[in-house]
Amino acid sequence: MSNFKIGDKVNFLSTVGGGKVTKIIDSRMVMVEIEGGFGIPTLITDLVLDYR
Repeated sequence: MSNFKIGDKVNFLSTVGGGKVTKIIDSRMVMVEIEGGFGIPTLITDLVLDYR
């Protein structure tokens, strides 16, 4: 089960940047909205919460 909730701010582990979780796709993937409004389906194992 994902520890992420809709609205969480996240950073990518494999690349610079991050965004906001906009949708829980399944137990392994979420949709992350990046700057510019684009949505990227991302494995939760490739994300960390942004505590800033």
